[in-house]
Amino acid sequence: MKKLRFILMLLVTLGVFCACGGEFKPEESSEMPETPPNIYTIVYSRLYEEAAKTVAEAVMEKAGLEFECVAFEKGMELPQYAVIIGDISDGVSETLCKDIARLDFGTRVAGDRVYCYGGCGESVVSAAKYLANALVNERGIEPDEDYNYFYDNPYSLENATINGIDIGEFTLVYASTENEAKYGDVAEDFKRYLRDNANVRVRAMPSGKPDGEKEILIGIVPNRGIVEGRSEAEFGDFDYEITVSGDKVAIIGGNACAVWQGCMAFAKDIERHDDKAVGDMTLSGSARLVKVSCVGDSITEGGNSSDPHSMTYPVYLQRMLGYDYIVKNHGHSGYSVVFSDEYSYSKSPLYTKAKEFAPDVVIYMLGTNDCNPGQDYKSWDNGNREAAYRADTMRYLNSFREINGDVQIFMSIPPTLCYSTIWPWEEWAARIEKHVSIINREIAEEEGLPIVDMYSWSKNHSEVFKDGLHPYNESYKVYAERVYDEIKDVIITRESFMK
Repeated sequence: MKKLRFILMLLVTLGVFCACGGEFKPEESSEMPETPPNIYTIVYSRLYEEAAKTVAEAVMEKAGLEFECVAFEKGMELPQYAVIIGDISDGVSETLCKDIARLDFGTRVAGDRVYCYGGCGESVVSAAKYLANALVNERGIEPDEDYNYFYDNPYSLENATINGIDIGEFTLVYASTENEAKYGDVAEDFKRYLRDNANVRVRAMPSGKPDGEKEILIGIVPNRGIVEGRSEAEFGDFDYEITVSGDKVAIIGGNACAVWQGCMAFAKDIERHDDKAVGDMTLSGSARLVKVSCVGDSITEGGNSSDPHSMTYPVYLQRMLGYDYIVKNHGHSGYSVVFSDEYSYSKSPLYTKAKEFAPDVVIYMLGTNDCNPGQDYKSWDNGNREAAYRADTMRYLNSFREINGDVQIFMSIPPTLCYSTIWPWEEWAARIEKHVSIINREIAEEEGLPIVDMYSWSKNHSEVFKDGLHPYNESYKVYAERVYDEIKDVIITRESFMK
């Protein structure tokens, strides 16, 4: 009886155990183990350290993961899993940043990398913030595979009016200029800005347009009463002024870059009104910009260009750097380094202008004419010229340092000469290789100057130099792209003046 009672109790216990899901063997999960999150390295262009930290902090806060932030350096090997912030010249990021409107930004997934990109510095930062806010979760970064595009709309101008007139009824009329920064570019960019921010399509026309109603003047347009008697010379490099009078708006200043800042100030002033309506007014302002002097010879001046006011490397470089920079062309054709030469750059009025400009950045691109074998007095055989060349190069560099103790100087290694039926190119190229390319590089290393190496690049790009020495017309854009690629991760920024 006791044995029977024990068996019954055992059966009841087993029944309860099984009803509760119990088993005699250890429980095995039917689910696959969870895939661990990818650990990304955040690689950022030098300008975006704070943006990288924003992403890293978001990942730590939401996922408890620590992502390393690394400043990109030339030649570095990118990790497999990387978040790329800004343009790092890896074949993808620079294309994304160049092919997008100034105020647009986005993120893109390419393999195991996520790119944050935009048309200007502020836009890239906005892309990083979007990534931090929208694509980071408890597992880290899990971006969508699809291309994501987002538009940053800082000053919404929809339904804006100027003295009761819809902003979409105005025409942009821009001034002509021989400066590197063009009012026509400002007008086209402001036209796109109004399209994206005010949902209107306005026209942009050159200053030859007859005086008419409802005009926004970009720069000092002639034969317009609202700017009659005004001149760029009355403004500083960073100054702008906005005047609204009836159906006319004038946005003027010391140069096109300052005028762009004025356009943005005008947009900001409109938005601050609850009804986005502005009337007659005058508003003045100043925006600290980075002044860039391109010091050089005919390659800088624009030799072989059919239009040296629009097709030179400084003009194209201005467009690439954007309106936070004022680029000036201080190149003088035929001039050399050594002070005792008949056509020494030290005797050039362009050198005087370069110093009066008091640049924040100097792109120093002299030395080619010192190697001209067609001028006997420029012989390098006895060693005297080498000593003079070294000493006088330092005199130029120090002259800019005396004006601005914080000036950033880029030392160029001048391009070689390519095959030519015009110039004694073989001996010329040999002198550049044997003397100037070495000396310029040594001085750069001794002085801690960043290098713009046009020499190595030119040896594989003879097609750029139509006559063997100079780029020509549109090929100056290719030349400028090389310069831009060499300086973009190192050049000082406008933000550095605001710290």
